[in-house]
This record gives sequence, C-alpha cells and structure tokens, in this order.
Amino acid sequence: MSGSNSRKIQGLGAALAAVLVVGAAAAQETATPVAMVNGAPITKAELDGAFHQARVSDQKNMPVAEINKIKVHILQLLINRVLLNQHLNELKIKVDEKLVADHVKQIRERLANQGQTLEGLLGRLGVTEEQMRTDIRNDYRWVSYVESQAKESVLRKYYQENKEAFDGTTVRARHILIKAPEDSTPEQKELARRRAADLRARIAKGEAFDALAQQYSDCPSREKGGELPAFPRKGVMSEPFAKAAFALKDGELSQVVETEFGYHLIVTMEKKPGPKPVTFEEAADEVKSFYAEDLRRAEVARLRKKADIKIMFPR
Repeated sequence: MSGSNSRKIQGLGAALAAVLVVGAAAAQETATPVAMVNGAPITKAELDGAFHQARVSDQKNMPVAEINKIKVHILQLLINRVLLNQHLNELKIKVDEKLVADHVKQIRERLANQGQTLEGLLGRLGVTEEQMRTDIRNDYRWVSYVESQAKESVLRKYYQENKEAFDGTTVRARHILIKAPEDSTPEQKELARRRAADLRARIAKGEAFDALAQQYSDCPSREKGGELPAFPRKGVMSEPFAKAAFALKDGELSQVVETEFGYHLIVTMEKKPGPKPVTFEEAADEVKSFYAEDLRRAEVARLRKKADIKIMFPR
C-alpha cells in the first residue's frame, strides 16, 4: 500500500489521474457542451472520450440508462479537473517546459520498447499530442502546488491528527445506504436524507439495524445485514464514511453521513488497533500522499461552493 500511495503524489490522485489523458476526445468530433464550469465548456467529445477510454466492460451491450449513469460520474470528475486547473491558473503556477518534454520523451521510449509509437497510442485514444502535453503540464502544476503546501510542520501535524491511518488500525462496520445519485436534484437529495433520518429514528427506538439494512439499504452489503469487510482509515472508503466510522465507539450508531453515493447510517462493530506504532519518518511517503489526496478533496469542495456550474447532460 505504501508504494502505490506514495506514487500518487506524482499525479493528480487516483480520481483525477484516471481521466486526465483519456478525458479529452478529438475536438473536431463535436463541440456540444455537456457542462459549463465558470464559463468554460466541457464538450460532449470530452465526455464521450473519457467514457470510451474508461474500460467499462461490455460498453456495446450496456443499456443507455446505465451508460448515462456512468457518464454522470465521469462528468463530475471532469468538472473537478476543470475547477482545479482554473485555480492553478489563478495562482499563476507555471511548469518548466523541459519537465513536460522529458515526460513525453519517456513515454515515447517506453512505447518504443513495446513496439508501439506515441502517435499510434494517441490515435487510439482520440487525443492530440498537445492535449496530452496540457494534461501532463497540469499534472506537474498540481504537484508544484502540493509541494508549496506540504511543509514538514504541516505534514507532522497531519500525521499526529491521523495516526490511525498509518499504524494499520482497521474497523469493521455495518451500514445502510440510501442512494442519492450525483445528478440528483436538491429535492431528491433531501428526500433521501429524510429516509435515512427516519431509519435512524427507528434504530434508536430499538429496531434491528441488520434487519432494516436487509430491507432498505441500496448497497449490496444489504444481503449481510449491511456488514462490510474491515477497512483502514484512509485509502479504501469514502473519506466522510471512514471518518465517521472511526470516530464511533463499538456498537454506536452514527448520525446521517453524506458521501458521493448518498446518505449512510453506520454502526462500528469492532475497531482493531494496528500491530505497532509507526513513526512519522517511517510513514513519510504515505503521510504526504494522503495529505495530497485530502488537500485535493478540500480544494474541490471549496471551489465547488463558489463555482458557477451548469450541467446539460444527459440531453
């Protein structure tokens, strides 16, 4: 886990890195906007390109409704990407173009060793070399921003506040999910939140959590009464979910917890301490990686609150 997480600092983090290169389809395909982010368009071509390169299984036979559901999620990631890039523009963060050129050169060399060409790969992806260079440039700009924020004093404070994320501590929990998809209207979200709140009141009055999970939860874990496999503090579960679960005492019922999936009720079954304490020095790579992920999440949340976002998808 340490090696894979430490490498995330080299990019925009798992959620964004997955769409950086594949998120831009050929501009000439169509300029129809599917979203506007502070006046900047995200085109249908970009969204379609991101979807087709996301390696979703059995795309050809997938129902349109399911395709659109996936595209809605990808569109949210593209919106996050635009917001962060706009923020980096405001901060006037620039990158040494030699870094970009060297990165492209390394990609060419790796492809050549595999008997491929960069032009062939870009053609298959529907991406121009300039679009790829822009994505790489933004990648390095984000890394530069993280480095400007991740002073040792900041990282040590983050480590002290999140020790359970680094010592192997895990939690077993049950949960009930009331879905509120990312394209839900405010009214739909409020209805889902109220459903979760009503279930919480019933549990607080003595009804069995597992029985209500089996009946009402929108998560596949409903088959096991909402029980989830043990998970660590960071890197597996949605951050609001993990934060709430780790804050509970064994057997304690959470308040309604909102994540990108909807609204949750959580009961922590068991918190298992890690095998041994880990020092800051031993966990340095993971500390920086998790800090970068949390910084990205916080920046996106802050930028979204003041952004002018208009979504025109699905049409």
